[in-house]
This record gives sequence, C-alpha cells and structure tokens, in this order.
Amino acid sequence: MIKISRRDVLKTAGTIGGALLAPGLPLWSLAEAAPREQAPASFVNLSSALLGIEAGVLNPAIRPDDISMADVFYGLTVLAGPRSIANLLAAYDVMEQQHRSPDQIAQALLASGNGPNTSLNGAFSRLITLMWLYGTWYGQTEISNIPTSAAGIATDYQKDFVISSRAYKSGWIWRIAQTHPMGFSQFNFGSWASAPPSLADYGISLT
Repeated sequence: MIKISRRDVLKTAGTIGGALLAPGLPLWSLAEAAPREQAPASFVNLSSALLGIEAGVLNPAIRPDDISMADVFYGLTVLAGPRSIANLLAAYDVMEQQHRSPDQIAQALLASGNGPNTSLNGAFSRLITLMWLYGTWYGQTEISNIPTSAAGIATDYQKDFVISSRAYKSGWIWRIAQTHPMGFSQFNFGSWASAPPSLADYGISLT
C-alpha cells in the first residue's frame, strides 16, 4: 500500500508520481461532457486544505475555455458517491467551524495514527487529492488498498481512469515536480535553460 499524506505527496512528487502515473488507463466516458454543476465553495476549500494550494489558484476566475476543473471534479465525486461526498463536505464544514487550520483538517482526513484514514471520508479525501494531482480517478486503486472503501463508491466508479486530457495535462503533479507532461508544456521554448519557477509561485505551501 502507498501511504499518502499531503506532505508526503508534495515532498516526494517524483517517487509517488512514478507509481501513480500508470500508462494505458481508459478515458472517462463523460470526459468531454460539460461540468454537471458548479462546485460549492466548501469543495474548493476542502481541496485547498488537502493539497496545500490556495483556493483561488485551484479555481481561478479566468479559466481555459471557461471550464472549471473544480466543477468537473466535484461532478465526478457526486456521480461516484453522492452520500460519501456530502458526508465529507459536512465533516469539513464542522472542522472549519471549529477553526482548525487547513493542515490540521488535511491530517484528520488523510491519516489515522501512523496509517491512512480508512473511513469513507478518508477514501474520498484521497480520491479528491489524486484527481487534482494526476487528473485521474483511482477508484480501483483505493479499493485494492482499502477494501472497505468499496461501500461508498458506486460500482461504475470502482475502477481507475483518466478523467480527461485537460485534467491530465493540468494535473498539479507536473507543477510540483517542476516539469510537464510529454508533448505539452505551458512554458516557452528554451525555458529549460532557466531555473524552474518556485513552488511558492504556484501558490503551493510545503509548511
């Protein structure tokens, strides 16, 4: 089992990324569909806490083709487990009202003692984190690691698949690792000759 915490993912992007960027995964059947609904602020803020990336950077006001990845990812979680995502957002709201820090919230949702949080809140927290990082839904991987997670994931979503080409290309793992996917780059030609942007430039916190 790969143990994943927010800090572990961000600080060991190359190692964990190599394990999870598996080739040959199918593309989501609804990949090109418009987002089903607008993601609530609590979903964006939860994502921000899990990743340690500013909410405004995750879900900017100006987006390519006016498509919000937050909307896409939220819509997917609603299809994959409507009750599970509702319960997770409710738990997040409670912790936010208790004035817990984003790091404390992430720790509570992702970890339990020295291991992963095996509750459904933990399962969907991991799935959301990995969606943002890799543009991929890892339902099968989650269930393989923690079989009880299957109880909260709809049958059609108990598999691994790439969410869309846009989701894959915009995965945060590329920025964290200070690189880009094969055949696509947001940097100008010759940028390899300059030092890469710092993680802080992307709104990423490692503290």
